Amino acid sequence: MRRVLVALASFVVSAAASAAQSTATFGVSATVTSGCGVVATPVAFGTYLGTAASPAVDALGSVVVTCPAGKTYDVRLNNGANASGGQRRMRVVLGPASFLNYELYRNPARTQRFGNSGPERVNGVGSGLPQTIPVYARLPGAQVAPLGIHLDTIQVTLQF
Repeated sequence: MRRVLVALASFVVSAAASAAQSTATFGVSATVTSGCGVVATPVAFGTYLGTAASPAVDALGSVVVTCPAGKTYDVRLNNGANASGGQRRMRVVLGPASFLNYELYRNPARTQRFGNSGPERVNGVGSGLPQTIPVYARLPGAQVAPLGIHLDTIQVTLQF
């Protein structure tokens, strides 16, 4: 009878020793394909003289749209935080209010305004991949402005 008890006690001890545990993690994800997304890159005109002899300065930004294949969309740009009527303007950051007029366009010749109304919008059809839409910008010459950084903020709206 002793031998049985010893063997049983030995079994209980080894069962308790093997009750250690190990853990692991795994990710869970889903890709939503019915919606669209938009990001934008800034337009930076760089240095501007701010005198009557200042030449016009052109710059380029972009809007990147990602929509599922076949999904139609349109991209709209508002007039910015400092607009006066339909005129887009950048405001000097420090000092009394001073503005530089500028415009955003849909085409390289800078003749087709990129805006919020029907013909000013850019329409497209999603491909499932990011699609880059150029934003052509122009800061007209001969604008007298004080020294300093001039900024504006444009809101991009993606309708789909």
